[in-house]
Amino acid sequence: MNMYNLKSLLCVLMLLGSCSLSAQVLMPSMEKPEGETVYNAPQVKASMADPKTGRKWEDSLTVMVNFPEEISRSGIEGRVLYRVIVEKDGSVGRVEPMMMMLTDATAKKLGVDSDEKAAKLNSAYKQKLVAEGMRCVKLLPACKPAQNGGKNVRSFVTVSASFRPKK
Repeated sequence: MNMYNLKSLLCVLMLLGSCSLSAQVLMPSMEKPEGETVYNAPQVKASMADPKTGRKWEDSLTVMVNFPEEISRSGIEGRVLYRVIVEKDGSVGRVEPMMMMLTDATAKKLGVDSDEKAAKLNSAYKQKLVAEGMRCVKLLPACKPAQNGGKNVRSFVTVSASFRPKK
């Protein structure tokens, strides 16, 4: 495992350790994108907020995400994490789903008490949740980009889209 993959894995593990959710890896694709360097740890991180309104990306996603009625009725709650490239101009570049996490209550309700059972969770639901979150992530407004040596650079950020039944 190269240093790039190790850093990405450690970042994901730190995220998982900070919340009490059952996780399932969706796409272990941690390949380095082609082209110009993309920084994992630039000197100045991307702001991940709309510079006009100050609204954080994750707050915007909470408002933007529209999950299908069938998923809302199912009672599934959790979040999908996405690995996003923030371009030099602050726009959203490539977006990759990293993992889907269910709340403990949802995992218990669905009887998901192991990674094996989580892998068998209705893939149609997973595909719809991941696709809707990805659609919204791609619509996020540009933010203040990351900087290295005083110049704007491309960087990786992790964004989460929460989903829960509408009440």
